[in-house]
Amino acid sequence: MPLRKLTLLIIVITSMALAGALYTISSVIISRSFSDLENTHVVNNIDRVLDALAHDTSSLNLKAADWAEWDDTYVFVEDVNDHYIKENLTDETFQILRANVLVFLDREKRVRYKQGFDLAGSRPVDLKQDELSEILAIPGLTFHEHEKSHVAGIALLSRGPMLVASRPILNSQHAGPVRGALIMGRYLDKDELEELSKRVHTDLTIKPIKSLDSDANFQRAWEILSGGAANTVISESDDYIAGFAVIKDVQGDPSLLLKVLMPRDIARHGAWTTNYLLISLTIVTAIFGVVTLVVIERLVLSRLLALESELRTIGESKRTDLRVSVSGSDEITKLATSINQALQSVEKSAEEIRNNSDTIKALLNASLDIAILVDRKGRFLAMNEATAKALNSEIESLIGRDPLEFFEKEVSDLRRQKFAEALTTLKPVIFEDCNNGRFFHHNFNPVIGSKGQVDKVAIFIRDITEEKKTQQLLIEGTRLKAIGEMASGVAHNFNNVLYLLIGTAQAGQLLLQQGRIAESMESFRKIADAANLGAQTVKRLQDFARTQVSTKSAPPKIFDLSKTVEGALEMTSPVWKTNPLKEGVEIRIEKIFEPECFILGHESEIFEVVINFIKNAVEAMPQGGKLTIKTNSDDLNVYFEITDTGVGIDEKDLEKIFTPFWSTKGFKGTGIGLASSLGIVRGHNGQINVKSQKGAWTTFSFVIPKAK
Repeated sequence: MPLRKLTLLIIVITSMALAGALYTISSVIISRSFSDLENTHVVNNIDRVLDALAHDTSSLNLKAADWAEWDDTYVFVEDVNDHYIKENLTDETFQILRANVLVFLDREKRVRYKQGFDLAGSRPVDLKQDELSEILAIPGLTFHEHEKSHVAGIALLSRGPMLVASRPILNSQHAGPVRGALIMGRYLDKDELEELSKRVHTDLTIKPIKSLDSDANFQRAWEILSGGAANTVISESDDYIAGFAVIKDVQGDPSLLLKVLMPRDIARHGAWTTNYLLISLTIVTAIFGVVTLVVIERLVLSRLLALESELRTIGESKRTDLRVSVSGSDEITKLATSINQALQSVEKSAEEIRNNSDTIKALLNASLDIAILVDRKGRFLAMNEATAKALNSEIESLIGRDPLEFFEKEVSDLRRQKFAEALTTLKPVIFEDCNNGRFFHHNFNPVIGSKGQVDKVAIFIRDITEEKKTQQLLIEGTRLKAIGEMASGVAHNFNNVLYLLIGTAQAGQLLLQQGRIAESMESFRKIADAANLGAQTVKRLQDFARTQVSTKSAPPKIFDLSKTVEGALEMTSPVWKTNPLKEGVEIRIEKIFEPECFILGHESEIFEVVINFIKNAVEAMPQGGKLTIKTNSDDLNVYFEITDTGVGIDEKDLEKIFTPFWSTKGFKGTGIGLASSLGIVRGHNGQINVKSQKGAWTTFSFVIPKAK
């Protein structure tokens, strides 16, 4: 067989076999991977829905406990007074609680009060007897033997599934004896499920297990899940896939079947990828076969002299697009083939390098962000057009210059510090800073050379001022929402103060009547302490209200931060001095204040921030310790720093401590103080920072522009 035909046959067969094998193996792997990914995505969405339902159940249970464990409720279940109904059981109450049903029962399981509410229509409705009987028939709801008893979960009623919670009625000290039960319920109706669907961002359906006859997929899923599986995934069509899971009722029995429906975007992407792979392999193998045939053809028809001449020509021209032509069927053919393959690879690599270079350059120039390449000394090597425009210069004139010479000293010092950190750590350094009232996100990415050292540093800078403004608006909204929650907590605390005042006064009166003057004077001292505590509670509420509302309308004024901090220390002395000493604990204060640290802004807001920092620091030192507070300033900014020797904060929690309603104190904290402090400092065009070492220390600090 001629060499040409033999070569052609070998190339065709080899290319087809290789392409077929690669396509088969790759398509199997891709299809399996995308299928697993799709199933995992569906299961994750199922878990999110179940977690949301569990959260709603827990929330309803806590709300029921809050109402059941209350002195007013403790009295109401006995006398069913109108004052309690008018003041507490209003339409607004049902809307806040998001409750459709509220039932009060006494110790003998008699219904003392019942009320239904239409949340969609925002109006009260009659709670019909059959509906009430159905609710009261749920085991465990109507009677609690002890203070710790409670029931919460999902109950399947004639009207549909309901989130229900029942708590024993106790006094405000969470003590008994138990006077009855409070039942709170919310129907999982269409509106509620739609709201739940929006929260978890997925399409969901819930059906009672007893009524699945009309849906084949629900029946199929129940057959699988009834065997003990946690969940199952069923392909409904080429366009949609569904996940199913069992929802148990308040008694722990399977009651409802959850369905999560999702479009098959992942599967479609997998099919597209497989088709693209087939087309790519076909084109690549075809091109490979044609090029190989041409090369071999030329080599077979060429001779040694032509090879030597063409090689000399190629060497002199330094062109990689040229090819040698060699005739014959001996070792010269092999040599010529190797030369042509080498030239082809060089040409392809050079073309890829040129294309990649042009692509990267085009992408960087199209970006509005600043992109810079500097050497180890921090001098410009290259940049995009956005950088030259931002510096109001031409690219050629900037090469070799120090980019930090274009910024203020403080900004340049910070960026120079981060640049040195990237050189020493060999890792990307990401941070934010503020320059002339605008915020910037930085990424200093070191380029490692062949010797393991940093040869260059790629710097990317993005203006995030508008993002910060949006974040600030969200924080302000959260702070306003917190007013109501704080007021409720303060009212609760004030009730405790009144309880202490009344009890102590009664005891003192009795001692006076008995002629025990010395002991009665001690009671009067306790009354004074309690009254002072009540006054402080009221003042905190007033200060909070003024911070949220009044100061926003008042014009900013120049004030001395050092004097403000001194006042905050004086006001909080019971927190860090008097109270700890009573408990046998000492907190030492070290003050390092620089005078005339003037700020233009709202002093009451900064006062709130400082008090919050002091309070948090003291609470972090339950066994006592040292509290160091510093103030100082330079030509541009005013600085504040407070350091405690307390329990510290986990590194994983540092990024979350400024999130509204998130707290390291668990149920003891609201998560509002630090979020509010962050908003206040940013509202003064400042920055707030925190550093901590678990079990050793924590430092909070902020910097605000100095008043001009």
